[in-house]
Amino acid sequence: FMINNPQQIKKIISVNQGEYSRLHFPIISEYLHTHQNSIAKDLECGIILNFFSMKVLENYYNKSQKISYEKILQKENFYIGNFKKSSLAKILNLPRETIRRKLLILSKKEFIVIKNKEYFLKKKYFINLDFEIIETQFQKCINFLLNKIENDSDKTSKLSKLNIDYRKDFSLLWYFILKIILNICLLWKKYHGSLESYYLFGTCSLNQMYNLKKYKDFPKKKYSYTENFFLNITEKDNISRGLNPTTLSELTGIPRSTVMRNLKKMINIKTLSKNQKNLYYIPRNTNQKKSIVKILQNVHEIISHSVYETIKIYI
Repeated sequence: FMINNPQQIKKIISVNQGEYSRLHFPIISEYLHTHQNSIAKDLECGIILNFFSMKVLENYYNKSQKISYEKILQKENFYIGNFKKSSLAKILNLPRETIRRKLLILSKKEFIVIKNKEYFLKKKYFINLDFEIIETQFQKCINFLLNKIENDSDKTSKLSKLNIDYRKDFSLLWYFILKIILNICLLWKKYHGSLESYYLFGTCSLNQMYNLKKYKDFPKKKYSYTENFFLNITEKDNISRGLNPTTLSELTGIPRSTVMRNLKKMINIKTLSKNQKNLYYIPRNTNQKKSIVKILQNVHEIISHSVYETIKIYI
């Protein structure tokens, strides 16, 4: 049983886009929901914390150190690095003034410490982050991919499930998970203009995935391929059961006024449409399909490399 390279995983995701997306998006959704509603209570603060926590774990990764969650909690502060606000603004695609304001908020909430342009992440962040749902969902994604690889293999060895020890291998595994979340959020943020719009769009997309009458047919190639994925979730039966602003606010935790403002922007650029019942949905927009398929292919690239590195640890 061999996984030779990340491209093998990427191909499986592309062929099984429909099934895989229902497993994968909740990882991003849970992370955004946690930061919007409990930790930072702000998605832009959340993306900064995402970057900082990833850099902390990257420092261990570059030194080939595998740190358990128990050992993580023995430290009070973690060195992130030396950054200019302009550098953070460029990396996270946020205005410099926004970076300045959000860093002040995070400092006051005692998530970070800044000393002479050197940044430190406080232990408080790792304590407050709810890992369980994300880890469970990440495990499902990996097991799904392994199962598909096994079915495609001529070999008889069984490895359709990995028992991943997230607590023991915390620094390494969460480095890969945070890297996936950060890079995907930045990709979609650039496309939608804001994290709020991406979160709302993704929630509408997931709703349409669940509404698919042909969901049971997803394993069939004509329904599951990335190129057909957009067409399937925008079928007439699915868009007739969109989400209203109140429901979107309740599902995401984004204030209704902010939801309305973002929905209006997405309506104007035809990212979303609204039916007579005031329900919002992703329309069958050909130009949008091309852009979304391209982004999904980039997403596959991000996921495949991190999943490949994760699987390698346990094989």
